[in-house]
Amino acid sequence: MSYFNHAYRKSMLAADVAADGVATSVFGAGDIAIVDASTYKAIDPAAIVIPANTDVLLVQGNYNTVDTIGGNPLHGGYSESIKSKIIKPKFITKVWTQDCTAACAAADVTVTVSNTCYPCGSHPQLRIDLKGDNILRFLGRDSYFVADLTGCCAAGTGDWTGVEVTDGWAAAITGDPLIGPFVTATAAAGVLTIALKCPDETYFDDCSFDTRDWYGTTPITMIVSGVDDDGDACTDFCPTLTPLDSDNPSTTSVITMPAETTGETVLRDLILDGRYRQDGGWNQGNKDSSRFSQIEGGTALTAAVNRQAYYKMYYVQHTVPRYNNPTGVFDNDQYVISVAVLCTDTATKTAVDKLWVALGASCNVCSPVDQDCPAQG
Repeated sequence: MSYFNHAYRKSMLAADVAADGVATSVFGAGDIAIVDASTYKAIDPAAIVIPANTDVLLVQGNYNTVDTIGGNPLHGGYSESIKSKIIKPKFITKVWTQDCTAACAAADVTVTVSNTCYPCGSHPQLRIDLKGDNILRFLGRDSYFVADLTGCCAAGTGDWTGVEVTDGWAAAITGDPLIGPFVTATAAAGVLTIALKCPDETYFDDCSFDTRDWYGTTPITMIVSGVDDDGDACTDFCPTLTPLDSDNPSTTSVITMPAETTGETVLRDLILDGRYRQDGGWNQGNKDSSRFSQIEGGTALTAAVNRQAYYKMYYVQHTVPRYNNPTGVFDNDQYVISVAVLCTDTATKTAVDKLWVALGASCNVCSPVDQDCPAQG
């Protein structure tokens, strides 16, 4: 491993796959290919096979098509294709993908209360905890609420009915101003359904986009648990929780999915990669930042990425020994190349899938994707 506990990262955005034999110097914006490092020409993407002992690169055509800034020939090279380090198949350590996943998948918890769970005069209580960055943004802290049914049951003596308990809990949950914006509670026939809502995200138009804009990255977790009359966690909870926590039948939890593959994340990764290359393209914080972005090609990136869409992510990790990497700092530096493809672009996803199968096969992975590569001599 390298000295650092992480790999150097390079990010790419694929809009198409370059044809066989196309030179990297004429790649179109967003064209991507596995390239023979000795010829700098794309290897056939239709029936791609990486020849044994062949060094390759992953190359993407630059979205910035203007080679100079301000017409000054001394400030050139900004439209050059974006290349990875040379990849030696025997030094590939992992090949994997991250499928298209919606940012939020709403989830429900049901609580079924029988007619003999709570005697009259007791306080049927249910606690709901909410955690996640949307909650912190709303309150500045995690949120919780205890639905507490007080008073006398309708019969006056005996037990609370399941309908009385679930109707009372639903009304209390719905009326709470702290968790009410994130959950809905409905009751019917002694069954309480608590639904975790998907929050609305904040988006600004491309012309006012700033990498410091907030966007959700952490899922919301909802924990539902039973508590006794003293507010302590129940060890023997009479109602039935679904889904059931196998470790504690008095508690259950559900989560929404985080926005891991949205364009918001992809765009920030591309901007960061550009800053590593010191190719300009993005400026923020000044009153004329939008003009800098236009002049230096930053608007080409914001135009290429749909920040409200989802992307499939492709990753390959490899090491570069010092004797092959004179610009490296430490021996066996690790590198991860990520490639984003718009989820709705089926043709490009299919083509890039083939590239990743070839990368996996080149390092003798049993299954070409989502597998660690074996050590090789």
